[in-house]
Amino acid sequence: MNKITFDEKNIVYEYNHGMESTVYLYDINGKSVLLKYFKDKIILDDTFYGNKKEDNIRYIPEETFINKEKKLELISEMDCFKDEVKILDLVYNKEGKFVGYTMGIEKMNTVEDVYSRKQKIKVLELLKEKIELLNENNVYIGDISSRNMLYDGNTLKLCDLDNYRIGEYDIDLKTLLTKDYEKMRKDPKNLDNYMFNLYHYGLVYRYHSSVVLRTLRQNGLPFRLRTQENEKLLKDILSDKKTYQKRYFLDNMRF
Repeated sequence: MNKITFDEKNIVYEYNHGMESTVYLYDINGKSVLLKYFKDKIILDDTFYGNKKEDNIRYIPEETFINKEKKLELISEMDCFKDEVKILDLVYNKEGKFVGYTMGIEKMNTVEDVYSRKQKIKVLELLKEKIELLNENNVYIGDISSRNMLYDGNTLKLCDLDNYRIGEYDIDLKTLLTKDYEKMRKDPKNLDNYMFNLYHYGLVYRYHSSVVLRTLRQNGLPFRLRTQENEKLLKDILSDKKTYQKRYFLDNMRF
């Protein structure tokens, strides 16, 4: 994998930004790539984290940058990532500190733009295959999000790979669902099955991830998912004593 030095002069424009990073369309010797540049601090929402501005700032520890750099190096070497958005270069600032990476540009939309139930089910089928392949290689996604997957009606590609758990290198930015899972279970082996089943419910029935678990606890499964197998699976998901690897609502639903 190549290592390059970040130069603001090569920024074409800001492509996207999130809590932990900004993505730029970036020029490297006439070739356009996407460059993900990590922030050294994140600003949290006042609504959830208090009213004082200084209380809402979280500085990113140096260990997080080291963790991401090592994971990206591993990703470039692992066959299980060969069909995902390609990582091209590691990016460093002028002082030699790791600050981000570049990736190829895909002519695909995020899964956020998928609206039909039929296409959502197809996305889930493709994602299930990818999860099983990654898990077999000791890789766990953790945060399954529609904005971190690209889809063109036939092919699904995963992006934002730097936040995955890979071997001993943990997830860097954990969602509330991931944190809730880890409070109940220390073993990561069920993590993606847990997240996938909750994601299925949220995607198809249009619930935000923040309310999926509460809604399932209160209302149970909707009609299409309410089979004997899935009722047992839901009970196991809501328990901290069961294993449910390779068990999916998707496999036992009413079409």
